[in-house]
Amino acid sequence: MENFEIKLKTLLSEVIKELMGNVIPLVTSQFYNLAIKRGYFTVKNTPINGRQHGSVIPGQIIDESIMRMAITEVIESFESTKELCDLMSSSGKWYNNAKVGSTRGNFDIINSLPAAFITRIFVLGGHTVNAEVSNFEIAFSELLTFLNKQTVDYTLYIHLSGVYGTVEEIKIAPLAIIKKIGEKVAKDFTLKFGTSHFTNDYQLNATDYALVVKISYPKSEFEDFNRYSATTNIFYDDYIKKLRLTLYLSIGGYFSIGQFFTYTTDWPIIQNIGSLPRFELSLKAIGRYNDLDLLSDRIKNIHKKIESISLKKISPLIDTSLSRLMKSKHSRNISDRTIELAIAFETMIATTKSEVVGLQIKIKLINLIHEHNASEVPFKKLSSFYDLRSTIVHGNSLVQENEKNKLIVDEAEQMIQEGLMSLIILIQNYHEKEIKEALQKSMYYKDPLSKLLIKENM
Repeated sequence: MENFEIKLKTLLSEVIKELMGNVIPLVTSQFYNLAIKRGYFTVKNTPINGRQHGSVIPGQIIDESIMRMAITEVIESFESTKELCDLMSSSGKWYNNAKVGSTRGNFDIINSLPAAFITRIFVLGGHTVNAEVSNFEIAFSELLTFLNKQTVDYTLYIHLSGVYGTVEEIKIAPLAIIKKIGEKVAKDFTLKFGTSHFTNDYQLNATDYALVVKISYPKSEFEDFNRYSATTNIFYDDYIKKLRLTLYLSIGGYFSIGQFFTYTTDWPIIQNIGSLPRFELSLKAIGRYNDLDLLSDRIKNIHKKIESISLKKISPLIDTSLSRLMKSKHSRNISDRTIELAIAFETMIATTKSEVVGLQIKIKLINLIHEHNASEVPFKKLSSFYDLRSTIVHGNSLVQENEKNKLIVDEAEQMIQEGLMSLIILIQNYHEKEIKEALQKSMYYKDPLSKLLIKENM
């Protein structure tokens, strides 16, 4: 073992020894009481066209970010803590020669290391204040591994509300799969947010599904510590955004991307954390679900198309239409869903004032998703959907919640999803104006849209 590693291990041992010898200030602090999350989590359930709750057992989990604050309050005055921070600052080991400037973020990470290390030991000890030697060795091994590599790595679990199935996992991309959450993640999340008013609506079960993504960043990209926090900007990463877009364009009906949770052994720089969902809708309460067993191939096929696109080329109109599609999936009833989908439809397809709007957008959408269409079926499906829209907008009444109307809306949504997918692909190679003009001509010419677009550019 190198001299640096010996000094590091010795100082960490001294900090822990002093803390455990004077643990009363820690366990009686306000932060400590907030850091220990106690509650109940579901251990069994039977998803039959949805999910049913099974038995629950009590448990507890440490909220790592709060526990770090509780520990820091106690150990910051220790001489061994100061020596440890000085060692890390002067050693040049922190980023393993990564090109990182002298930043406040770097300073904060180094100074939070002692508390982060102790918190990790407590987590390894079953989320209790237990500093066993075996757990110290595991945490120290993780620390050395982190110091000697060039990347920061973690696994992101993104909960998918509104889906069920028997398939264990669906591989979407090399680093991304849809899989059942499992008992550990369900337990950790439910306990961590057990005091939240969301609990009843958002309690996770082991058989719920999540999008699971392996993420790796160069250490140099963590120069700004807060910028790369998984609680803030991770959903703006292009890779994640494309995966989310894939799901919204392939899964029909009521669906939402909800809570997320991260797991990592690179705890010095990123914590195992979670977040409550952005939307307060309870899909569990509504009781409407999509069978992933039937959607596996569709999800894979759509992601193959999404992988190669540039998100920057998506126009404001397409983006607005996508937003309305997503909003329709959080609707509380079929009437709201119908209106949101109609707006997504009308925003996506350009119309002229001189013609019947309803007729235009139906024909244009059909021409957008079908190269050669001789069947009246798609037009009749869209006409039935527009009748439901008219019931709300012009008839001053709500759409009845029945299977017939649900099928009408489902079929229209799938056509809108296909239309958006086609537009996203076309916008990669053509200007929005060119696509609009080709769609307008498609109403009067027999040529498919692809041929009309070629003529537009000749």
